[in-house]
Amino acid sequence: GSSKGIGNRWQYDLKRGSTAFFRNMGCSASVGAHQTEQGFVNKLLFPAPQTSSYADWNYKGELLWLPLGNYAGLLGGPEKKPSDNYAVPCCLLQSDKAQYVLIYLHKNADDLGLCRSFCRKLGDSLGVHVLIVEYPGYGLCSAIAPTASQVIKHVFAALAFVQKALNWPLNNVLLFGVSLGAGPALAVAAEVDVAGLVLVAPFLNLRQMFRDHVGRFASLVAEQFPNDKLVASIRSPTLVFHGQQDKMVPVAHSEILHKNLTCRSKLVSPPEATHHTNLLQDEQHLIIPMRDLFGLPGKGSAPLVVPPWAFQRRLCLLASLPES
Repeated sequence: GSSKGIGNRWQYDLKRGSTAFFRNMGCSASVGAHQTEQGFVNKLLFPAPQTSSYADWNYKGELLWLPLGNYAGLLGGPEKKPSDNYAVPCCLLQSDKAQYVLIYLHKNADDLGLCRSFCRKLGDSLGVHVLIVEYPGYGLCSAIAPTASQVIKHVFAALAFVQKALNWPLNNVLLFGVSLGAGPALAVAAEVDVAGLVLVAPFLNLRQMFRDHVGRFASLVAEQFPNDKLVASIRSPTLVFHGQQDKMVPVAHSEILHKNLTCRSKLVSPPEATHHTNLLQDEQHLIIPMRDLFGLPGKGSAPLVVPPWAFQRRLCLLASLPES
């Protein structure tokens, strides 16, 4: 996972940068000001590692390429655009005879390679397949500008890929979002019912995150992840994990989100856990609550069959459209 320093740097940049930014900008409502502000917010929200932690020859048999143009919009979410004709890197970590596929959405300072060993241990501990989805602007997807809408589009497309290309039923798919990743996880689960949703250190909404760190400037930030509005639409069983010593995202965010869930849910909030606590160190934190809530590992299933084109970055863009 990402180091403590990255979280602290983000907090510091947020305070210093937004103060200077909003002072320079005034409160102009012009389109140019809005776009500059949006670019600034995206820069703070998506601090991708400066270089990719992996290359396209790494993780043979695990690194997949998802043709975004073929799968975007199939299950809902932001509509497909002509600029979506590119391949999204994903990493598929298979578990023998697993019944469930867990779609993993990483935190903002990670990329697919940096969270792979954690995901391998998570999949082994739960007996599930894990599909890590890369964000725009991260890893081998660094040429695409990161925005909340494009991140959400990647996740909707990954879910459609699991259902249509891997022939996996949605009621055997789990969504797992960590911190920033909780935003797209909630956005997808609010529209599509799945086997379960896991939110680790989720935030109430983007404005509240900014309010916690920079105070009065938060009202000038356009809301991109209205998690507090979306929770009422979640019908899938939901597990929320949030350490009480979390200084990056206060535990109150999860307490409010959990209170507003109407589905079957559980909040796990260890008094000693921080934003950077190793989630797998104590099975009581995450593994046992997930087994209990979602009935993992389940009954077992036939092996996953990955279409051969998915292993080739260029070939995947030539793949035929999935049947609707």
